[in-house]
Amino acid sequence: MDANTQGLVRNQDNAGLTFGINSDFSKHNSNQVDFAFGSTFYGFSSSEKTKLEINELFASAQYKKIRLTAGSKHELLRYGGLSSSNGNIIYSGNTRPMPGISLETATYIPLFFEGKLSFYASFDEYFLNDDRFVDDAQMHHKSLFFRIETSEKSNLTVGVEDYAIWAGTSPELGKLPSGFDDFLRVVGGLSGSGDAPDGDFINALGNHIGAYRVAYQQNYEKTAWEIYWSHPFEDTSGRELNNVEDGLYGLFIDFKNPESILSHLLFEFTYTRDQSGKGQIHGFDDYFNNSIYRSGYTFFGRSIGSPFFTPAEKDENGITKGVSNNSFIAYHTGFGGKLANNLQYKTLLSYSINDGTKGSPFPNSKNQFSGLVDLNYATSKLPFSISLGLGVDGGSLLDDSFGMYIKLLKMGIF
Repeated sequence: MDANTQGLVRNQDNAGLTFGINSDFSKHNSNQVDFAFGSTFYGFSSSEKTKLEINELFASAQYKKIRLTAGSKHELLRYGGLSSSNGNIIYSGNTRPMPGISLETATYIPLFFEGKLSFYASFDEYFLNDDRFVDDAQMHHKSLFFRIETSEKSNLTVGVEDYAIWAGTSPELGKLPSGFDDFLRVVGGLSGSGDAPDGDFINALGNHIGAYRVAYQQNYEKTAWEIYWSHPFEDTSGRELNNVEDGLYGLFIDFKNPESILSHLLFEFTYTRDQSGKGQIHGFDDYFNNSIYRSGYTFFGRSIGSPFFTPAEKDENGITKGVSNNSFIAYHTGFGGKLANNLQYKTLLSYSINDGTKGSPFPNSKNQFSGLVDLNYATSKLPFSISLGLGVDGGSLLDDSFGMYIKLLKMGIF
C-alpha cells in the first residue's frame, strides 16, 4: 500500500494529513517569463512519533520552451497510476522527490522533417539529504529523448537517461572527489582522477545507473495504446546490451470511455535475472548496489526505481545499505474504471519470483503476491471525495500483511 506514493504513505503510519498549495504556468510558449510553484506537506502519526514533513516544495520559471525548477518536485504520474514503476525501471514514484535544480525542455521541441522529429532533454543536479552511508552525496541526472511521428496517429519515442551518485564523505574513504573537474567527469561518464577511489579510478566516477527507454504510441478513434520498454545498465556491459533480457516491458490501453467499467488496462513484465552474467569479462552487475556508495540507489530507505527492488533492512544507525533483492521476475497488472455513478475504482495486482542478489542469493527463490483495490466516491453533495483502499501482501519475501486506508480529499481554489 505504501509503494509508489511519492513517500506520502509509510507502512508504520497510523494516520496522516496531506495538504499543499500549487500554481501552474499561466502562459505557454510566450516571449515572457512565466512562473509556477508547488508545495505538499505531510503530517503523520505512528506508534513512535508525530511529525510534519515537507514532501514537495518547488518553484519553476519558464521562457518559451525552456524550464528551470528549483526544489523537490513530484514526478508526473503516468498510465493513470496503474504502472508498477511509472513506466521507468530506474525512476518511479516509490520515494519522496529529491531536492535539487533541474533544467529541461518544457515539451518536445521540433527539429526536422516538418516537425515530425522532435526532442526532449534534461540536465539536473540533486542532493541526497537522507541518512546515508556516504554523507552529503549528490545525484546527477541527464536525459535525451527523440520522438518520431510515424503517422498522424502514431509516434515512436527512443532515448537514454543516466543517474550518477557522486561526491560526499565516506566513513571509510573520507571526502570523495567533488570538484568541478570531477563534476565534468561524472557528466561525461569518465573515470576518476588520481584522488578517486580505486573502483572509480578504473571505472566511471560515481555510481552510475542508466536506462534505455523505447515507447510506441498508437491512437485510434475508440482506443489508444502504448507499448514501452525500460532497460537498465550500470556499466559498459549494460550499455552494450549484454544484459539485453533485463528490463521493464509494458502495455497500456486507454479505452477512451471514462464512464465504462473498464476504462484503462495495463500489463507489465519485469525481468532482472541476467545482469550481464553470461560469461562477460566485466562480471555480474549488481543493480542498485555499490561498494563505495553503500546506501546504493535508495532514498529515505526506499528504492528510487521499481519497488520490486527490495531495500536492505536498516542497520543499527538507521542507514539502509542498498538492496537485498535485485534479481527477480515480476508480473503486474492494473485496471480501472467506473463501477457506478460517482464511484470509480482502481486495482493493482503483482506477483514476483525473487532470487536475492548475485553476490548473496536466497537459498530458495521467494514468491510474493501484492494487491491493492482503491474505491473513490465523489459527488457534488459532499464537500470532499472519499477513497477506501484495501491492500494485501502474501508470500515469503515480505511479511504477510493486510491494510486499509480511508482518504478524504478536498481540492479547489482558495
